[in-house]
Amino acid sequence: MKPHYLNFFRFTREPFGSELELDQILQTAEVVAVAERFDYTLRLGAVALVTG
Repeated sequence: MKPHYLNFFRFTREPFGSELELDQILQTAEVVAVAERFDYTLRLGAVALVTG
C-alpha cells in the first residue's frame, strides 16, 4: 500500500528516493557551477566546506 501523501499528490514514486537518475536532475546554471566547484576541489585534492 502506498503512503497517503503519494496518493494525495498523485506521485507515482517516492519524490526524494535514492533511485533518482542523473538525467532526472534539473540542470540550472547554479547546479552546474556547484558541480564544477566540487570537481575543481577534487582535482586539487583539497578540502571544501559546504554551507547553506
